This record gives sequence, structure tokens and C-alpha cells, in this order.
Amino acid sequence: MWVSFNGQHIPYYLSLMELDINHCCLTGIATHTIINRMLLLIQELPEAGDGQLLCISYLLHIFHLIEQGAKHYGEAGKRTGSESVVQQAVLFIEQNYYIHIDVDILCKHVNYSRSYLSRYFKQITGMSIPEYISKIRIQNAKVLLQKTDLNIQEISASVGITDSLYFSKLFKNITGTSPMSYKKHNQEH
Repeated sequence: MWVSFNGQHIPYYLSLMELDINHCCLTGIATHTIINRMLLLIQELPEAGDGQLLCISYLLHIFHLIEQGAKHYGEAGKRTGSESVVQQAVLFIEQNYYIHIDVDILCKHVNYSRSYLSRYFKQITGMSIPEYISKIRIQNAKVLLQKTDLNIQEISASVGITDSLYFSKLFKNITGTSPMSYKKHNQEH
């Protein structure tokens, strides 16, 4: 994804992030959250009259996420090997949650053994790999439930879970409510 920002205040925001306006090209930080915020921003732009503050909040959130990504990549050399590997795994999950991912696929991606990755992933994130994958999928499902008219089967498939019954059970286990109930109480009109 290529994104460019321009305008009179951009140099100021880039300087806050300690980024040089003349040499600012970041790669590998386009997490799903950044993409989601950009899509929300684009949706609000045509109606910017009433939603101008909302657009600004999305933009500032995008800048914050970019800043976090830039700091991560700037500090990558300072990280221990296990932190770096876990960060690679987390990034892979966040960018590919909608496809089939399991521990073995993740291990192949980061080129580490199952036991090493599982141990350090849990140590650093506080969750097992399957728990983290489920958490990311449900976070993204919540956005789809709020922002779209997709049905439960479509949302389930969109977040990488082919069995919609399993998706509903997982959603309720993580959020405490069913997907339909969540949609009813949180959908934006």
C-alpha cells in the first residue's frame, strides 16, 4: 500500500514522530488497523461537514499507528531475537488474519521451531498463538458487524473462519455476547 500525506501541517506532525519530511518512506507497517482507519476516513470524507472532527480523529489515530510502527522499526536492532521474531509473527497475523493461519504456518513464516515460537510468543504477548489469532479475528469481525450489512456467515468467512457456528461460539466466548446481539447494539447507521 502506498500512502502520501500533504498539507501545511504535515511537516509538524512528521517532526512529532521524529520523521524527516524529505526522507520519509516507511515499509512494512501497514497493519489492518491502519488500513481500517484509512477506509473509515475515506467513508467519512464525502460527509465531512458533520463528520469533520471524526475525520480528524481517524487521521490522528493513523499518525499514531504510523508513529508506533516507525518506532518499532527504528528500535528493531535493539530488540532481542525473541522479541523480533514475535513481532514478525504478530505482524503476519495482523496482515493475514483472513486466511487460514495456524502455528505451523506461522513457524514457517518466521523460520523458527514450533516450541521456540510458542514459548516466546506467550512470554511476550501473554497469549498463546491460537488465542492471539482468535483475538485479532474477533476484533476485525466486530468492525465488520458495526460497519457493514454482511451476514454472520460472510463476516465469519471474511475473518478466516469457515465454520460460522464455531465463529459464533468463539465470538461469544471472547466478547460475552453473540455476534447478532453485538451487531444489533453496535451497528452504525
